[in-house]
Amino acid sequence: MLLVKLYVEQMVVRKEHPERGRLPDSIPDLFLSYLNTLNANRQPEDPDDYTVRQSAKTIAWESLRQQYHPIAVREDLLRAALEKSGNPSEMLRYLTEKLQILQRTEGLLEFLQFSLDPVAEFLAALHLVEHNGENEEAWENLFQNLQPSRDGARGFLLALHDCCIAKRTEYNLPVSIPLKVAALTG
Repeated sequence: MLLVKLYVEQMVVRKEHPERGRLPDSIPDLFLSYLNTLNANRQPEDPDDYTVRQSAKTIAWESLRQQYHPIAVREDLLRAALEKSGNPSEMLRYLTEKLQILQRTEGLLEFLQFSLDPVAEFLAALHLVEHNGENEEAWENLFQNLQPSRDGARGFLLALHDCCIAKRTEYNLPVSIPLKVAALTG
């Protein structure tokens, strides 16, 4: 249902703002377009779409890297992961308060988590596709780590499979990678 909702929202946005281009043609692009739509009313001092997407993908991977499903992560760890973005504290505030894709956990205010698990799963998958690309050794390391925790990682594995298929040529993924991910999803 979330995918249908996001796609319908994108249809409405494109109808009202044709200058924003065409509709996304893959599920990973739908999630990236969703972030762009959330960031559409940004002020001049706010981060641009590219910076928001890159930061959100980094945070998503940090929230999935240990258990391969989204968990809350300490804010100081997220700030450290975002060091390259210039002002990590400001980026976390922006993603939490303005875009509201992150939220503080109840009772543990120093922890942040994604508001929607599928958003985290797809952004983390996109992060991996971009960073691992054609590096088969990096993919093999991931697959070895995924084996023990595979059952809890089904949503992430499905997202990773979609991202591998959609972005295979863009990031020169070896043909075997989407096949291995498909085998892990069962």
